[in-house]
Amino acid sequence: MEIEQSADSLRTWQPLIVPGLLQTADYARALLSGKPGVTHDRVETSLAARIDRQHILDREDPPMLWVVLDEGVLTRPVGNKAVMAGQMDHLLAMAERPRVTVQVLPRDSWNTTGLMGAFAIARGRNMPEMAYAESSVYAQVTGDPDEVAEIIARYETIHGEAQTQRASSDLIRETRKQWTT
Repeated sequence: MEIEQSADSLRTWQPLIVPGLLQTADYARALLSGKPGVTHDRVETSLAARIDRQHILDREDPPMLWVVLDEGVLTRPVGNKAVMAGQMDHLLAMAERPRVTVQVLPRDSWNTTGLMGAFAIARGRNMPEMAYAESSVYAQVTGDPDEVAEIIARYETIHGEAQTQRASSDLIRETRKQWTT
């Protein structure tokens, strides 16, 4: 969170879920509730922290945010149909902001570069480039130049095959229909 607060730009790849900075409260609550044994209070505490993180996008000079989502993120049920329709609407609204780009990696891209897990890259004026990588068994923040360079190369490979923002918004809009029928 401290790194996000200091960043001028954030680039993220998400193969499974909408990234926290773009999640609606209902979508985040559904995700957070999925942890075995989690209490309602813990869900609400984690939800408040997640929503608080999103305020960086509302400040006067927000960071540039580039998000690449796997197409499966749009069709993977989280919560219920209303939650998913609301999340699609939120993605579309966020993609209209001048400092937010949302792109979708099509299912038929055959790209396997990011299938091992999500990652994010943060860059700021007064900080070294940092990367965050996660999988089902670990999460790690690193500033090691070689590791950051590897993650940047992965991001660029995925980003290079993603649809344009306009085509991605059209796909999100089309996918939203399945959540409203």
